[in-house]
This record gives sequence, C-alpha cells and structure tokens, in this order.
Amino acid sequence: MRDLSVQAAIADVLYNARLVTAAAADAGVATPLATVSEALYAEATELGHGGLDMAGVVSRVAARRPGRPPRPPHRR
Repeated sequence: MRDLSVQAAIADVLYNARLVTAAAADAGVATPLATVSEALYAEATELGHGGLDMAGVVSRVAARRPGRPPRPPHRR
C-alpha cells in the first residue's frame, strides 16, 4: 500500500508547474520534462485527485503504460 499523505498536493504542484513553464516560455527556454509533468498533474487534477500528494500522479503514469490497467491512487 502506498502512503500518499499530503505533503504537497497535486493541485498546488500544478499551479507552480504552470508558473515555471509560463516563465520559461516567456524567456524562450524549452522545458520538456516540466511540460510533461505539468500535463500529468493537470490530468490527475481533472480526474479529481488534486488533493492527493504529488506522488499520487503515479496513477496517471501507470494509466499510460500499455497493457496495464490504471489503478486509482490510494486515499488516506
């Protein structure tokens, strides 16, 4: 069982990721990893997982893996 006690909620991390990628875009800097991370956090938030710890985004990564059914994140 995963412990996803909230240290930094997905919704908060998404907010900060958007600030970073927007500032980088304004500066003309590519941020491929931050952009992918932002998309994963946005997807998790849209599915109602914004209150989970940022580690809960693993459910979105698992959902994208071929041949494996998505598992819902563990809630405490």
